[in-house]
Amino acid sequence: MAGSVALLVAFLAVFLATKGPDSPGTMDFGLLSDLAAKGDLAKLVTAQLGSGFLGLPVMMWLAIGVLAGFAVKVPMFPFHTWLPAAYSEAPSPVTMLLTGAMSKMGVYGLLRIALPIFGVQIAAMRTPLLVLAVATVVMGAWRPLRRRT
Repeated sequence: MAGSVALLVAFLAVFLATKGPDSPGTMDFGLLSDLAAKGDLAKLVTAQLGSGFLGLPVMMWLAIGVLAGFAVKVPMFPFHTWLPAAYSEAPSPVTMLLTGAMSKMGVYGLLRIALPIFGVQIAAMRTPLLVLAVATVVMGAWRPLRRRT
């Protein structure tokens, strides 16, 4: 549930940042993508929410929250801790739904929502994200080879 909360808080902050005296705020992802492409979203976020926290700009914190939320849904190492228990305890139809739909929704969210809105911030986190992606693939491949005792 922590991933969903991080996603909700990040997008709530984006909504509040786009809210002004003459604007009601928006969750229109197309409009947010356009604002981000022009650099206006970062200016709005900085103006409404401050310049940064712990040495990172607020936009970077929002991008981290969105990435953490979608990483739980993908599932990406080390955010995947819920998955083994869900697969082992769920009935077969639920397991098929988790595998067939939920994991793909996380990737879809990353590519369709997070990347257009937080493209600059995601590019800045390229190396850690690549390390996590490789760790996810390698650990997923090595796990079945673990010797049972």
